[in-house]
Amino acid sequence: MNKQFFTLLSVATLLAVSSCTFPSTSQGPSNPSDPSFEGIETFFDPTTKIMIDLEMTKEVLKQINEFGNDNTKRDMYHKIKVDIDVTPLGKETETFSFPVAGIRMKGNTSRTSFVEDDGMIKDFVHFKLDFKSDGNEGYQPNDYFYGMTQLDMKWNRNLDHTQIRQLYGHKMFKSFLPLMPDATLGGVTLTQTNQSNAALQSTYLGLYTLIEPMNRRLMVRSYGDTPESDGNLYKTLYTGTGPADFTRANAVVSSGTTHFRTGNKIGVEDNAAGYNPTYDLKTNTLVPNYSDMVNFIGEINSSTNFSDEGFKSRLEAVIDIESFILMEAIAYFYGNPDNIRNWFNNNYVYFLPSTGKAIFIPYDLDRGLGHNGSWDPTLYDEFSSFGPSMTRISPFEHALLRNSNGGLQNPLHRFTVMQGGIPSYLSLYREKLNEIANSDWLESTSLGGGQYEGKFYTMHYQYRQTYYPVSGTYTLLQPTSPVLRDYFVPFSINQNAQNNITYHQYITSKKQTYLTAIA
Repeated sequence: MNKQFFTLLSVATLLAVSSCTFPSTSQGPSNPSDPSFEGIETFFDPTTKIMIDLEMTKEVLKQINEFGNDNTKRDMYHKIKVDIDVTPLGKETETFSFPVAGIRMKGNTSRTSFVEDDGMIKDFVHFKLDFKSDGNEGYQPNDYFYGMTQLDMKWNRNLDHTQIRQLYGHKMFKSFLPLMPDATLGGVTLTQTNQSNAALQSTYLGLYTLIEPMNRRLMVRSYGDTPESDGNLYKTLYTGTGPADFTRANAVVSSGTTHFRTGNKIGVEDNAAGYNPTYDLKTNTLVPNYSDMVNFIGEINSSTNFSDEGFKSRLEAVIDIESFILMEAIAYFYGNPDNIRNWFNNNYVYFLPSTGKAIFIPYDLDRGLGHNGSWDPTLYDEFSSFGPSMTRISPFEHALLRNSNGGLQNPLHRFTVMQGGIPSYLSLYREKLNEIANSDWLESTSLGGGQYEGKFYTMHYQYRQTYYPVSGTYTLLQPTSPVLRDYFVPFSINQNAQNNITYHQYITSKKQTYLTAIA
């Protein structure tokens, strides 16, 4: 694809960032077994350069490819060696070495065969690292990386030329919500060796988005290593057992105020058996207790009387209403068509032990803020009044894809943020929409000549200076595999590929739609 060049920011922003110096590359000692989260904010900082080397035998690489595309083996980890160079701005590089760690392919529809028989990398895939795994289904209890036991790695699948919209979404949600994983960028190299550990082939894959994983350590980071971190965490998504619409169908039966689990939508995933539940319990799985999810679904479906104060009290006993409505306000402006509201997909639910209330955590943010890759449903005739890129959909709309997925059925949204919902919740939703709309997270001011200012552009420039300080020098952007060499995007704020639109186009249009709707 054509090489695009970065458009300069305001003079003030340029002076502030360009006055910084870049660190040396000498190595310092590190302790990857520290369970504390000391330094994790620096790791996720835009000015910190991160380079990851994944070293494995050629045979292991083929296994990752084979098992990653086999539904019965897709979650099995494989033995690798990991070196991570972390270089904070103005400081020396610190190298974290894990002689033994685990890796596997990550994702659902994104999985593909990415290795030729000769070991040549022919495509991109997402990866998941596990620092406690020995790659043979065994575990090493003392290995942490900035307090994390795992790390998710996603390639730029939707060709976001800014490189940062997905991670910006993580940071935006995280700044408002009680639970949300952080994200940043990092360069990734895949090194193949023979049985004698001699390097046979090294392939630089370009920049990946590095994401803090959804597991108990995220709760520990927020609540400390206390019983408050020991609640049930569910991954909720659209699977073969049905959509995560939070209706009783194939999940719960009720008798008065008592609710029982039924069907197969609530459970613990078992890929070997081909079982992928809609509400997939991820913690406390040895002796699973699903009563919190069962009670939650039962209670939110127990009435359709929006004026019933008793029903409202029952709702507020099982869900953190304020954080849910705040999440929906942010999600509206983020504009992901593949989320819980529009496609009954891509959320985690955590039940806080002290209150029993559900806290919602969005994930898989590779669509939003105007980038959709090859799939923008608001370009289809049926939904064209909402697009492009979700820019013309009202914050009170039932659901973008309601005619395809029965969006009117979702009680969570029907009671809280859709037209005709409970008045006090709609009032709170309007308040949160106003808060997000006027926050610096959605600032996009045109300075003319293709120049802009705002938080997004400042962060974009910081990442650009970290990985692409000299225009036209693509060392850290361009993959080295001949098949993938031209498959990259060089930090442009004014260019786009596929069905993406620019951040400024998106924010300008979305805010206008919002202002019209609330008027």
